[in-house]
Amino acid sequence: MWNSPTKMLSSGFLLGALLSVCNALPQPATPAAQPYTPSKADTPWATKYDAFREYILQQPDQNATKGFSSGPSLQKTFDDGECLQVRFYNWNCFNDIPYKMRGVAKWLDDTNVRNNSQTIWDPYRYYTYGYYADPDNGWNFYASARLSFGACGNRGPQSACGVVWCVDKDGKSSGYAPGFEVPKGQSPYVDPNNRDNLCPWLRDNGTASVSA
Repeated sequence: MWNSPTKMLSSGFLLGALLSVCNALPQPATPAAQPYTPSKADTPWATKYDAFREYILQQPDQNATKGFSSGPSLQKTFDDGECLQVRFYNWNCFNDIPYKMRGVAKWLDDTNVRNNSQTIWDPYRYYTYGYYADPDNGWNFYASARLSFGACGNRGPQSACGVVWCVDKDGKSSGYAPGFEVPKGQSPYVDPNNRDNLCPWLRDNGTASVSA
């Protein structure tokens, strides 16, 4: 059925009236331009790694406190919101270990993580882990000095601290050699900062037991 001219005309008046009412209502403001936020893809990984490495080198040398996960840690957050972290792990229960930032940077370079960032971004599980060595003489503190690198908040490896035993002149551990006595006031545990793994009371032709 076709509509009569009268009906069509009345419908046109009604539509025009509705449009007039709508145009009279307050209109939502045009959203303001938002500041540009770079995405992760905007900062190449190699650039980010180099910036983090430079940040490490700007920090003062410092001690890793005794106890496996006591710290410290160094963190840097980037414009895209990603955050990188290196944590110091001193496995020794009794002694602090000095870390030189040049050694930390060298360790990062040796991991080759600059060319492979696939496994470090999970803040709870994935990280790169290894052993710190003095950059000047290669000393690794009896493997007590360790590092982890990954996303900020990463817990890194979970472990208890431990000790290194000194040895007698025959190379036997003071903790297990039968009859091996520790002189009063001495310790059978090695300070990881000391390269000499010989029991201190044996260094100058001493004896293993307390003399009468």
